Amino acid sequence: MSQTLGPADVQSLLGHLLTKGLRPRVVSPSAFFARKTLREATTSWYLDTDGFPSLLGARVDPLAHQLYAALRVLRDREQRFLLADEVGLGKTIEAGLVLQALWHGVPELRVLVVAPGSMAEQWRREFYLRFGARPFSVISAVRLDQAERTRLIDSRQLIVTIGALTRDARLREQIAERPWDAVVIDEAHHIDASHPLYAWLHGLAKTAKHVLVLSATPSRRELKGLAALLSLVSPTEYAPGDDRRFEELASKRQQTWVAIDQARQLLDAADDELRSEGAVDVSIVVDSWPAELLGEPRMAAWLQEAREESKPKAALDLMRRAVVWARERWCIDHRIIRTRRRTLMQLDQEFSKRILEAELRYDASPFELEVARMLRGVAAPQTSDQRVFAAMLSQLAASTPDILAEFVQRRIDVLGGRLPSTDETLALAWDSDLGPEEEATLLEEAPRRCSPMPRTVDGENERDWLLRLQRAAKAWAKSDGDVPRRHHEAITWIKEHAEQDPKRRFLVFAQSAKVVEAFADALRDQLDEDGRVVTFHHEKSEQDLDRAALEFTRPNRGARVLVSDALGAEGRNFQVAWAIVHLDLPFSPARVEQRIGRVDRLGRPPGEPVRSVVVLGPMPTEEVFHRAYRDVFHVYQESIGGLEFVIPGLVRRLREAAAPGAKTDVLLSSVARDVEASRAGADEAFQAVHDVARPALNAARELADILAEERDLDRAIAPSYWLRELGANIDRGEQGGCTITLPLSHIEDEARHLAVAGFTGTWLRDAALQDETRQFLGPGHRIIDGFCALLDTAPHGRAALFRRRLGPANKGVLFAMLVFVTELPDAAEFPAGLVARARAVIGRDVNLVVLRFDGQQQRWETERRQPVIERLQRPFGRAMGSGDVDATERAPALLSGLDVFALEQAVRDAQADVQQGALKNGQEFAEDLLAAWADDFAYLNAMMESAEPVGREGAKRERQLREKLLDKVRALTPRLDALALVVGEG
Repeated sequence: MSQTLGPADVQSLLGHLLTKGLRPRVVSPSAFFARKTLREATTSWYLDTDGFPSLLGARVDPLAHQLYAALRVLRDREQRFLLADEVGLGKTIEAGLVLQALWHGVPELRVLVVAPGSMAEQWRREFYLRFGARPFSVISAVRLDQAERTRLIDSRQLIVTIGALTRDARLREQIAERPWDAVVIDEAHHIDASHPLYAWLHGLAKTAKHVLVLSATPSRRELKGLAALLSLVSPTEYAPGDDRRFEELASKRQQTWVAIDQARQLLDAADDELRSEGAVDVSIVVDSWPAELLGEPRMAAWLQEAREESKPKAALDLMRRAVVWARERWCIDHRIIRTRRRTLMQLDQEFSKRILEAELRYDASPFELEVARMLRGVAAPQTSDQRVFAAMLSQLAASTPDILAEFVQRRIDVLGGRLPSTDETLALAWDSDLGPEEEATLLEEAPRRCSPMPRTVDGENERDWLLRLQRAAKAWAKSDGDVPRRHHEAITWIKEHAEQDPKRRFLVFAQSAKVVEAFADALRDQLDEDGRVVTFHHEKSEQDLDRAALEFTRPNRGARVLVSDALGAEGRNFQVAWAIVHLDLPFSPARVEQRIGRVDRLGRPPGEPVRSVVVLGPMPTEEVFHRAYRDVFHVYQESIGGLEFVIPGLVRRLREAAAPGAKTDVLLSSVARDVEASRAGADEAFQAVHDVARPALNAARELADILAEERDLDRAIAPSYWLRELGANIDRGEQGGCTITLPLSHIEDEARHLAVAGFTGTWLRDAALQDETRQFLGPGHRIIDGFCALLDTAPHGRAALFRRRLGPANKGVLFAMLVFVTELPDAAEFPAGLVARARAVIGRDVNLVVLRFDGQQQRWETERRQPVIERLQRPFGRAMGSGDVDATERAPALLSGLDVFALEQAVRDAQADVQQGALKNGQEFAEDLLAAWADDFAYLNAMMESAEPVGREGAKRERQLREKLLDKVRALTPRLDALALVVGEG
């Protein structure tokens, strides 16, 4: 809780000056100025960011569409939204910006992220590197002992993978038992209403205050999926099983969105066109509304009341209630935020072109051809686990012969034992977008979890067939030698194109960490000494991964080649790569999109194509999937944005197309038709929404320009000054860099919970983006926020006494510098989102009042001479010729002759003057909040008329919270934050 200091505490402040020997930093003049400077800085942070200072501290390029998404969420009645930007445009960043803003106001916020295993590491890394060094624990499908799992579940910030939740019912129970303030569900389109996890997630989302669902958004062809997604963010308005109502809403989707948005604009304007002789012309507002909406009983009643209401304000309130209710109940796009590349191109954002640079087909050995022939002859699997096992065989066969032989051996070893009749969870896990570590674990487990495979088309039993397959794989490995022919083909191509231009860099993807290391070793032997090769995979430490990424992206003399498993496809920025080499292919277009997305990013020069190079062998399944990627999904040529929701089903059909004896061409043609239909539906569904959002996007672009201004070092001065006063060591480096240590031996007691061994950071956004080993320091960073919070709890700088040269006329004159702070008082009882919205309007006001003691009149007067005030405000000891001297040692003598009661009265009078302005501002702020929350109150009033008791009570509580917070705003009171006594020198 804030330590509120009023005039009655003047004696307490002065008492600090008498105990300097106990804690000298508390009353040092430099601490006073550090406190004052940081108070003033935080005020400017609010002004610079539309009220959300944490935007200054996010390690991201400030892009307009991402700021638009974050601000739309933060300014809404509820922070419950479906974030559905096209793939590669930064849904994770948008969610991070929202959560960082909530953390900035409520550091104890409990956050749960549910994500596919393939994305878990990216989330953990993003939160730490980009959004204020927030440490998250991760629970994946890799087995943990019970004690370790319980420790992780109790984390305030937790990421848990879909694979872990799917296989462990007890884990779901334990997580649901914890109170979560915010829940983030990533790749939610993989979990439709029939998925085993959906009901659990739905229950979790209903209890959380803030819910962000990240997903591809289905077009009109997948309404059940859209209903399921919206039910997670708005469970009171949408139910997954209410298909009839949802189809009705979707049929009027575009008309309803445009009509209601126009109605809101009319109400916001509240101009003369809406009023005529004390009445509101309702027909102007609802003229274009669908008949079904106008005929809804509750809507009809409100509109009739508005027609009959003689008071314009009351009529407008009724109309707003109708409009907001209609938006929540009828506009299925209201809680969806979606930006497409096409939209950004209309806003002058340029993108690179994707091309398929080369298909590298090598001459396979007879033994590799034999493996391919055998895979064509396997019998069609009968159960889901058998289909997954067959897919694993095909995928590993397109990797290296050694890996295939090892997998086959594990299956042979268990065939003599007891196998399950079927294991449906194997397929569920395989289709849950596993992370590389989870996938490796599943590949270890699959041989013993799969039921016995049927006989081959030639009548051969599984064991005999596997033994022959293993012999062929071993002969293939022996024939290829130390470097498989697949690898040799890729190495030859990379070497040739690297020699053509020494600046070219290559990003190589393989599916196995073992293959990554083997390929890198072989490539190093072929490149010259300048052609450094680094590896990046899930078996490496976080420090090694960061070093590899930095080495590859370093502007000068960096590594020429980075070889990675799927971990490198998660969130990293590798756009320096000249080409992407797919050493093998994952059997999902979404995984290929993730790989290409590391290079096809905003910021890549538009004239530099995103090149894909694909290495292809004789394996039949690999060929089918490559054809689908090239000719059906066109993933090598363009983003698959808009298709994510349908991809899981299409991948299953691709497996069918690749199965032995399948009519591949016919099935691929069928998939192609569905892909085109889905793309067309996605294009149509959101055009109206984009048109409505365009003004807000333009406003966000202006904010992005402000955030991108080169003012980072200016913003660094105040927090650096304050950190030093509290015991931090800050060693400056180049380009705004610094090393900060918070040693327990020096740190002040109030800051000991923030003590860390040390870290390297920078105040410059550009430097932080170039070097991710350095933390980005600014508002929203955990340590910086923690030290700023000490302004409210630590005594440092609240009192000071010093001498300063102020000119002959002021020699011996005593001055008092009073720092008053006016801000929203302690708001722990309110939801984080509501507090963030209120503080965005109110900000923080800092007032300096200077008093001068008139020795002749023996009274305190307000100092109004501007040159004197400016001299008094100069930082302690930094002005040339200031003559600053810490005079605390004279405090006993000075204070013994000081009329403290007279000073208290003078402070009281000064506070009264500041109070007048604060009350006026409070009334204005309250009016601004009422306007900003007009839709909130309209919707809550509507809900209070609901037939459901739970809905009525919930709306009543929400309304009371807003009214209580408004009362606090109207009663804003300045508090004395600090007092400095200054003795003038000649």
